[in-house]
Amino acid sequence: MSAKKFDVDFEKTMKVELENPGAVEAYFISGDWKESFWTLDDLEDFVRSLSHAFECHPEHYDRERGGLSRDVEGFGTYHRAAGDSEYRLVGEAVEEIGSHISIIDEDLEAVFVTERAGGEP
Repeated sequence: MSAKKFDVDFEKTMKVELENPGAVEAYFISGDWKESFWTLDDLEDFVRSLSHAFECHPEHYDRERGGLSRDVEGFGTYHRAAGDSEYRLVGEAVEEIGSHISIIDEDLEAVFVTERAGGEP
């Protein structure tokens, strides 16, 4: 019996809401943020970068706030209260940026499986 190998493609959906898109654009795209991090072209580029960074930073229990948080370098701390599905930007960053930002992080789903011919790597 020979081994079988498969490739699996995953899909994940995040929903990002910018309460004040103009303030987000002024802070992250037109402001000094790019001097410390990188240049973002528009709000779509911002959302792409934020969601990727959000995914890369693990959540941790935040005893002070009583729920889960993710400290997303360059984008602030996002907190999810117990029993809620939405992470919200918290702390001084909300005032500094001038907008609430929320992220709903949906489950990862395997959407496509392909068997590799001949068990190739």
